[in-house]
Amino acid sequence: MTADWQVFPATAWNYALNIDADSPTKYVAVTETEVGEAPFTRHNAPIRLSVKAHKLDEWRAEDGAAIPLPQSPVITKQPEETITLIPYAAAKLRITAFPQFKS
Repeated sequence: MTADWQVFPATAWNYALNIDADSPTKYVAVTETEVGEAPFTRHNAPIRLSVKAHKLDEWRAEDGAAIPLPQSPVITKQPEETITLIPYAAAKLRITAFPQFKS
């Protein structure tokens, strides 16, 4: 017996990161905490990355899955925001790659 289920985002996920690939540590703030009993949960992830990003309206989901990753660098008129990224294993919705914003 199997059970299928789908998870849908409650917040925006479609961002282009505003970083410089040659010096990412200049653009990414790393927060580390002690590894607890349940490190692979959203609330207890022992590492978080805060990064500047711009929402990318053109990158959207179709039939419950993201369309192909836009070719970087991308341009958008959306304002800059700070987003927080957690490890892949701690997230229910997972993104393995983000496009890069063209400064």
